[in-house]
Amino acid sequence: MLIRLYIGFICYVPLLSIFLPRLSGVNIHTKWIVFYLLTFAFIVSFAMRSRITFLNKWILILGVYYAVVFASIAWSKYSYDVNTLKGLFVAAVVPFSIAIMAVDLFERKDNVDLYIKHVIAAAFILSLLSIYQMVSGRVGIDEELRSSATFDNANGLAIFLVLCLPCILHGIERHILHKKLLWLVTASVVGGVICTVSRKGIVTMVIVFFIYYLLKKQFKKIVILGMLCAFALVAFSGIAIVSHRFSSEKFASDIKGKKNMTYIGWQMFVEHPVIGLGYGGYYENVGKYFRLWKNKKFDAHNIFITALVNYGAVGFIPFMGIFLYPLILSLRAVRQADHDLGSKRSRDMAVICASCIISFMINGYFAGGLFYQSTLVSLLYTHCTFVLCGSAEGITTINKTNTERKRGEFDIC
Repeated sequence: MLIRLYIGFICYVPLLSIFLPRLSGVNIHTKWIVFYLLTFAFIVSFAMRSRITFLNKWILILGVYYAVVFASIAWSKYSYDVNTLKGLFVAAVVPFSIAIMAVDLFERKDNVDLYIKHVIAAAFILSLLSIYQMVSGRVGIDEELRSSATFDNANGLAIFLVLCLPCILHGIERHILHKKLLWLVTASVVGGVICTVSRKGIVTMVIVFFIYYLLKKQFKKIVILGMLCAFALVAFSGIAIVSHRFSSEKFASDIKGKKNMTYIGWQMFVEHPVIGLGYGGYYENVGKYFRLWKNKKFDAHNIFITALVNYGAVGFIPFMGIFLYPLILSLRAVRQADHDLGSKRSRDMAVICASCIISFMINGYFAGGLFYQSTLVSLLYTHCTFVLCGSAEGITTINKTNTERKRGEFDIC
């Protein structure tokens, strides 16, 4: 029951959110009812057990970061009013709760396999919607011919599909579903990302393939991937919708703008290096550094600069720990698995985790509001827990094996 509610919230609420109504009278979106039910079911399940399974270093890092986020309101231009607390609920409480639940749920292999099947299904449906929107010529929310499916914007859809790709590739290798069907899903997801015309999505999609095959040491597939990318580059260069987004002039303009925003963010941080400017600090203060736009407010388009400016070193250190701690564990698990044939599952989970974290960080470097999207952050946190749960057993097995080998060698001597 609990795992199915979790899967429903992570995989299918993003798919159905635009069709779900608000409850009359209380003005609450139905998707949050699913989250409340999930939370209640988890609390009941936890109360019936005596063993605490979700406490680990990563959860502690998350807790410290979100505690700083809540506290930073005190020295920002915001107050603890209803609107601010609503925003923090979506951006902080929901992902943190999801992370706690995921660490508990994905200790069991059956739950991981069931989740992967459903996330593949959700990605397949979303990609088909994306392709349909592009073929039918439907205009996206941003008034461009870009597919967004049931998401608020095309970039959000692209990033969601990219984060699903490692699970699909894992499904192909482990025969979680029929292999031909999964290759069809892969092709559909690739097409769905392309139809979003999201530069961040398309580039990180290629990076996910590369990282996945590199960590698996499948070098032939990397060569094939390079050939396919070269062919796609030539094929899509003649399509105006895509070529316009990837033109050198467009890139130069965007890079110059992001460079200026990053420089301004660094100036803000230098002036307030310890605790930063507080919640929404960059957004509220950036106008002071642009004389032509004194009354303008806009985002840094970079999650790292945003965290650095808003929360200073106190918040930035745990913020980076959210990514680096599971990434280091993943790379360690991959390296150790190379010396032990019995730890394939731990390596697979680590590869999924590393692929998702690196692609999310690259996307976040060019998207400042990414860490406020609970749908995407919750999906990332889910995949991060794979290495905390799935690979932990494998690492322990490897360490025990190495210890036994050393003892054996000592006894022989």
